[in-house]
Amino acid sequence: MPVLANGSQMPVLANVDISLSFSGLSIPHTVKVVKRLEHDLILRADFLSQIQVIIDYDENMVSIGDDFVRVPLQSF
Repeated sequence: MPVLANGSQMPVLANVDISLSFSGLSIPHTVKVVKRLEHDLILRADFLSQIQVIIDYDENMVSIGDDFVRVPLQSF
């Protein structure tokens, strides 16, 4: 069960297999579905490390897979 920053647990409603696509790079992953999150999707640090993500704030770019894909960093 996922644990929130305040230490409380959040029940998992389902596990779903998805495919994340970044500029033609497709990454399969199993995600946990929970209720009442502020964001549609949260990528954890362990997943970002596993797929070799580097966030370069100076260049405003995100590199994925040892620089296999580079995409602009976006904020909303």
